[in-house]
Amino acid sequence: MTPKKPGIRRYWESLSDEELVNAELIIEDPESLPDLVQEIPEGDEEPYVEFKYDLRGSGRQEEFVCVHGHHRHLAGFVMRKGNKRFMVGWMCGGTIYGEDFDAYTADFDAAVARRDTLRRAKDIRAAIDPFLGWMQEVTDSAVFTKFDNARDHAYEHFQWIHDNLFFVSQADMRARRMSYFPNVLFEEENDPELEWKKAAAEFQVIAVQALAREEWAEKNIAHMKRSFESLLKRFERVLDKLKELETFFQPEVLTLVCEYANEHDNPKKRKYQPGIMSITMKRDKGKLVMCMPRNYKVPDRKAIEEFRTALSGLQFLKSNAA
Repeated sequence: MTPKKPGIRRYWESLSDEELVNAELIIEDPESLPDLVQEIPEGDEEPYVEFKYDLRGSGRQEEFVCVHGHHRHLAGFVMRKGNKRFMVGWMCGGTIYGEDFDAYTADFDAAVARRDTLRRAKDIRAAIDPFLGWMQEVTDSAVFTKFDNARDHAYEHFQWIHDNLFFVSQADMRARRMSYFPNVLFEEENDPELEWKKAAAEFQVIAVQALAREEWAEKNIAHMKRSFESLLKRFERVLDKLKELETFFQPEVLTLVCEYANEHDNPKKRKYQPGIMSITMKRDKGKLVMCMPRNYKVPDRKAIEEFRTALSGLQFLKSNAA
């Protein structure tokens, strides 16, 4: 924040955080304010900036009138002196008052930024509760159990496909051209449920602090924002992995996988045939079928998108970002 001269008063400095959240510091139509006069009010009170306006580039044709020399302008400040207001163009503020008007602007902009920070911190706290509800719904859903059961079934009965799916994804140009080919579906370390629970636990720790301690949320807003953004990406990666089970049963993928299995497994003992959301393996002892789990549904990402939207408007001062 720019150093100011001794005795210079700032309207926003007299406001509490709660008052600042609700304060209007920028005005689009300064002439609509009450108690606006066209001359400098009498009295010994120190005038201070109450509002800032800048309508340059707005298309407005009619300019405002500065109390000093009645110069025309579109950018300036509404000054307050006692119970009266008057308008000063940005140049006259510096030349007439002998003030560094850039310092006024910097301090004013910092106050606006802080007000917006407080507002967004309030908004983000309001967005946390519904996200926590959605997060718990996913945790309690059957999607992880169905995902694990499908993987176990593939491991026990379709071992060649289970062990070589990644090989197919790398060996065939058609697979590499598919943006959705399930690269890690059957990888041993692939555990979406564990990843989800870890991310959910970390999210809850930050959320509890933000909800219970308003002062903490405001002071740690930069850290909170970065942490939430990182966790949202982790949630999305989990959903991407759950989505791989759906894409595995897409016709193009099934056809390609069965082609490789028929060529590289043991064609004399096993024959693979793609079906509708299924693979049939024919062998001497009969046949086995692997199907998409019934009612399998990857959770909707709307909650993530809405929470990210709330985060995207979350601003913070440089002094808070360290």
